[in-house]
Amino acid sequence: MSKKSSSALDIIERKIKPLLPNKFCIAFSGGIDSMVLLHAMKNIIDEKSQIRAIHINHNIVDNSKTWAKSCEVICNNLGIDIEIISLELTHNGFGIEAAARDERYKRLKEKLYENEYLLSAHHQEDQMETVFLRMARGTGLDGLQGINEKYSFGKGIIFRPMLAASKESVIDYAKEHQLKWVEDSSNQDTHFDRNFLRKKIIPEFRGRWPSIASSVSRLSQLSAQNIKILNQVAEEDIGPIVNINELALSKLKDKSFERANNILRYIILANGMSVPSMKTLQNGLKKILDPKTDKAVITWKGYCIRKYKNNLYFLSNSDLKPNKVDVKIPWEIDKKVNLGENIGTIEATFIHGDGLSIQKCENKLTISYRQGGELIKPIGHRINKSLKNLFQENKILPWKRDKIPLIYYQDELISVADLWLNQNYIASQNEPGFIVKWHKKMTIK
Repeated sequence: MSKKSSSALDIIERKIKPLLPNKFCIAFSGGIDSMVLLHAMKNIIDEKSQIRAIHINHNIVDNSKTWAKSCEVICNNLGIDIEIISLELTHNGFGIEAAARDERYKRLKEKLYENEYLLSAHHQEDQMETVFLRMARGTGLDGLQGINEKYSFGKGIIFRPMLAASKESVIDYAKEHQLKWVEDSSNQDTHFDRNFLRKKIIPEFRGRWPSIASSVSRLSQLSAQNIKILNQVAEEDIGPIVNINELALSKLKDKSFERANNILRYIILANGMSVPSMKTLQNGLKKILDPKTDKAVITWKGYCIRKYKNNLYFLSNSDLKPNKVDVKIPWEIDKKVNLGENIGTIEATFIHGDGLSIQKCENKLTISYRQGGELIKPIGHRINKSLKNLFQENKILPWKRDKIPLIYYQDELISVADLWLNQNYIASQNEPGFIVKWHKKMTIK
């Protein structure tokens, strides 16, 4: 066995053996890299461990079905169970590569078992390509970390045991063990950014600096170490916070612009959001720190940071999307109503001598949403109050107000979710009544 071959195997063994026994799932493309990982894992794991494979058919190339079948045959020959998942991609203007990656990871996350390791065959040159791509797109220090070796992923853990292995050692292993693999024809298409780098740019770098891959690998490791330090600084700056989606502006007070920027970066990543460009974040931070404005928004692809009063809120753009206000949903109080994944469900809890009167409502209710001008006479109040004033007095976030379900009897508002009941519809001591229960999927304050 050659030195290069053994180095690839040694790297995988060194990473995997401390994890035994365990459950492993190989993200198996059928290419040379995942073929080497699959073959090595088959020979490394002990009898108490479990191993399986998942192949994602992106349906991008014409022979994708044949390719998937080949993966099935390879796994069957090795005695490894495999699941084939076929995708139908839509890329919404963000590019087919990004769409394929996002959907692939989404489906893999769904399929992963509890505490199972998802093994990916990324190696040293994949790391280099990733760093180069991020540099070309204007990454910060976070991007220079490249591909993370290990992190929580769905119910399990994603792990890349070959990340320190060179491409040359992977090829050497495959040849020595006479492995067969599938050649992806799309890898030759330089229309894709990664292929352009691999075919056109990186060979030029390697011709001048042969050890460029290992140098970039060291850069990634150093960047990861520095990010750990920056995260520690952010944690020291903000202290313990109850809700990671929310930050008091006072936490940024008296901080340098750079440290305030680092705090935002830290919370963005803690929420699983993509990091905006440096320009977007810095320009947005200047607006946020402006004491003359109560409101400011930093918006980027899919996410935003909203300044409101004395707090910052870290949100997806869907959080700020207005709700449909012309909806009227019939509600029979003996049935639960699902109002959508962002709002939650409404159901009734039956009680005697309290809550809303069943008799007065006649079980003829509808659920709707705020349109403006709504009035209700809350318990303990002598006169009607506007819904607008109730929301303001109780500090309910503005972008959440039109997503709060309103319960009507005919044209009269009798309950604002489970927040306020109409005094005129309260059950008497001897009456059957019900209490509205809103199982919400969002925070409203």
